[in-house]
Amino acid sequence: SAYNPKDPSYEIKEFVIHPDYNPKKSAYRNDIAKIVLKENLPASVKIYSIFEGSEVKGDVLRFGFGARNKKNLRTVITPKFRRLN
Repeated sequence: SAYNPKDPSYEIKEFVIHPDYNPKKSAYRNDIAKIVLKENLPASVKIYSIFEGSEVKGDVLRFGFGARNKKNLRTVITPKFRRLN
């Protein structure tokens, strides 16, 4: 609900897509990537940990910027977190 397309964006240096991701079969399974930014985030950007010890706390958000059904979609999904591998 706080997404604003006019907010500043940050340039990505590199990214790694999960090796088990298969866009033709995934149904979102392993649809995740690790990103590295070109610069550190400004101090004004707050990061909230969702992992404490062996427990996951807080919300997990899934941001999508890819294509499904031949449409380029931007989505924010709040999935139910089931387990940590």
